Amino acid sequence: MAVLRHGYVTKHTKSGQSIIRETCGFASFKRRAIDLFKVSKPKQALKFIKKTTGHTSVPRGRERS
Repeated sequence: MAVLRHGYVTKHTKSGQSIIRETCGFASFKRRAIDLFKVSKPKQALKFIKKTTGHTSVPRGRERS
């Protein structure tokens, strides 16, 4: 059996995460960032994400939202 790398998302994990996401929804700061992207304010959304999560996680937030 192959050893999986840390942080690797398998099919099983991904399906579980999607079910949880459907039932629980996004965190409040992520919902606000998504809403800012929807109304065409990407710069404000990125500034908001930087402020709430820290600068290191901004590129990941940009890809998801």
